[in-house]
Amino acid sequence: MSCQGASLAEFASQARLHLESAESRERLLATWRILLALALENRGERLPGSAMARALEEATFDALCEALDPVSRSGRTDAGRVLLARRAEELLRARLYESVRLGELADALQTTLRTLELGFQEVFGTAPSSYHTALRMNGARRELRVARRGTTVSSIAMRWGFTHLGRFSVAYRRMFSESPSETARGARE
Repeated sequence: MSCQGASLAEFASQARLHLESAESRERLLATWRILLALALENRGERLPGSAMARALEEATFDALCEALDPVSRSGRTDAGRVLLARRAEELLRARLYESVRLGELADALQTTLRTLELGFQEVFGTAPSSYHTALRMNGARRELRVARRGTTVSSIAMRWGFTHLGRFSVAYRRMFSESPSETARGARE
């Protein structure tokens, strides 16, 4: 779970503490000790100094976020990033015929968008969206190369999830140095 932008209700409903790390455990416990000491000292009265109260609230929320989602603060291990990128690739390959939103992918992998992008870049040398587009473009190219008469470039592009045919054509030419119709014509000759 990501704490960024989470409401208190979402935060509480998805709370699963990950306190394997001694550092996370100690930080959370230290914050709770401070809160308890202040509560006992003030016995229900308002905390002195609103700046102090805000700082304490932020420290508590940060400690809870780290305990709930240690990945967002501490990063993943090399093996963890590789595994995350491989799992993302599997999901992208499973959805070759459609456009995939990165937010959905990050949610499916239970990670943040930033962690997903960094891990994918590290392993594959490109962004997940660029990788997915390249997979789909290559699939469309393979199909265009064996297309029979009567099969349109539009139908193949749409089958591979490219709904804006002008953008498909421009991106295809940029990637393969020929238009999709030139590829299809070569297959028919």
